[in-house]
Amino acid sequence: MSVQEAATLLGVHACTIYRYIKAGLLAHKRLGSEPPQEGGTGRRGGGIRIPVWSIDEMRKVRQQ
Repeated sequence: MSVQEAATLLGVHACTIYRYIKAGLLAHKRLGSEPPQEGGTGRRGGGIRIPVWSIDEMRKVRQQ
């Protein structure tokens, strides 16, 4: 599912989903991204998809 769909299901803002991803709290897959180039000039690009099981796990953690 998309970042926006995940945010809606968890009741948070899309920026929070990106923070969860960066912190390693949500599994994700980046689609169509370009590999980083030497010197860090590569664009990341691509869409992010989050598996449903990852959302389910986050719900369990947040309920505790």
